[in-house]
Amino acid sequence: MSDFQKFRREMKIASRQKEREAGRLIGKAVASPVTTVAGNIAEDFRAGREQYQTSQEELFRPRDSLFSRETAEDIGYGTLNELTGITRMLTSPITGAARSVLPTETIGQAISAVTPESVKRLAAEYPRQAQAVGNVAELAGLRGSGTLFGNAINTLAENLPTRIDNFYRSPDPASKLQAVAGPAIGAVPNTMYEMFSPEAIAKKRVIGTGRGRRQEYVTDPKAAIREGSMRESAFIDAQKKRRMTPDRDTVVGSSVEMQRYVEDAFDMADRPRAKQAVKGTTDVPEVILDRAMNHLYKVHDTPTTPGGTQLVVRRQESGEKLQAEALGGSTATPSLVLLSSKPTIDLARKAFPDMDDKDFYGMIRTVGNASDALKVREAVFKEVLPKNVLNTTSGAVEKARFMQDYFKAKLAKNPNERQQKILDYFDGQKKLEVNEVADGIYSYSASHRSTAQDLGGVNDFIAIDANTNTVYTMISDGHDLFGMDPVGGTSLINVVPMESFKIGTKGKASTPRTSKVEPNVAKIEEITGIPKRPKESNQQYQQRVMVEYKGDPTRADYKEALGNIGRTGMLTGVLASKEEEERR
Repeated sequence: MSDFQKFRREMKIASRQKEREAGRLIGKAVASPVTTVAGNIAEDFRAGREQYQTSQEELFRPRDSLFSRETAEDIGYGTLNELTGITRMLTSPITGAARSVLPTETIGQAISAVTPESVKRLAAEYPRQAQAVGNVAELAGLRGSGTLFGNAINTLAENLPTRIDNFYRSPDPASKLQAVAGPAIGAVPNTMYEMFSPEAIAKKRVIGTGRGRRQEYVTDPKAAIREGSMRESAFIDAQKKRRMTPDRDTVVGSSVEMQRYVEDAFDMADRPRAKQAVKGTTDVPEVILDRAMNHLYKVHDTPTTPGGTQLVVRRQESGEKLQAEALGGSTATPSLVLLSSKPTIDLARKAFPDMDDKDFYGMIRTVGNASDALKVREAVFKEVLPKNVLNTTSGAVEKARFMQDYFKAKLAKNPNERQQKILDYFDGQKKLEVNEVADGIYSYSASHRSTAQDLGGVNDFIAIDANTNTVYTMISDGHDLFGMDPVGGTSLINVVPMESFKIGTKGKASTPRTSKVEPNVAKIEEITGIPKRPKESNQQYQQRVMVEYKGDPTRADYKEALGNIGRTGMLTGVLASKEEEERR
């Protein structure tokens, strides 16, 4: 081994020791009591304001000459101080929150542990230049809402709960934002912890999701929410990493929930593969299948170029209720409930006997759209509809009964007051149309709130072949929050392969289903080193892994933690404190 190689090896060993020490200090900071967030935010804002005021003194002080070296330096350093001061004031909510989790003194020790002594000496000897370097680093890290903000937003998403109470209480976006606000604030401590602790970063790297979602999977009493949480965690992880498949080297990517409920996942740019996946085991006329494909590739407004969007294909007959939703069950979009209910469709035909097929199915779409639970509740609240259209016990909207009430009112010779209100409500709706795909074949788009907790509000493609009295459906969902993908990540769409049923028949599959799979946890045992116990169920094992796996930080984990700390501007503070120390 050459002298140079020996020297490089010694430097690497010393570097690792410093990183480990930094990680220990950061971990200590995370475990320490937090300070007042509001106070830290105010303090950081004041520091930015003071730096801005200093810049104005540098830029506009009286000078003997406008062309001296001193004037040029004042303008250069003053401009940097001005930009950084403004940036610090704007970012004080984030940096203040960060310091609430990680006390500045301990952060300073952590950064100092990996800062070469030569750099500290230079900072002490040339304080103005050191501040300028710190300003440049800080501005580069925050420019364009860059890495710090991207990391913060993505980590926050990994700590939000799967089920957000009152999210579907109203169709109003402002109501949805209000519903998200509370859980988002509650997720801030976990978010900060996982941005600045190497141990937390290491654990999230192997598990594949944040502490908030891990806690949800372990503690939530509802199986549907636990399963949805696991799938959603795997989707977010893949999107962040710009993958077109789940990451099988994570617990969430190899989970039993992903094995049981996901048939396939691949790049949506592979259109022939997507077409076969959408068809599934259902015998679909080519003209309807082509229309469904065109719909899928347009309705979610996601990139269809290579590497842009992952298409996740849900498994048919997996035990999920998605199949029932596609076959017109009680949880389906209202127009499908109507089409699958013989009493309801018979009443509709009696109420509108002279309509041609295109107008009739347009009416079905209109009535179904008006029977959405949120719209009905809103109409009851505004006293447009009578209260007794809701279930008197649960307050639920019984879709089939509600739509039957409308058709019965249409047939009534002398509608009573209740019936007249229902007639006024439905007849006052905007008339919706269906698309004529081919002779006697019509299609339209609808939506409903899925029972699958990782999907939420989904899109329904519905095609009706009046020649064979058959309905074809495809459910799909873009995986985002308010239309946003993870920062720097890719899009992801879930699709349920097409189902079909005869008009007037409820929940009867027309074709053989795919068989259920028997998942295993061998891959999770391999990547975590935690063996499954005898008689322990797969879910119990995964819950235990979420708690027991501690994480083994790598150099990359330490680097990420320190990078996030540096981007908050705290590195500049360390150099400044070193300068103060030298003056004493």
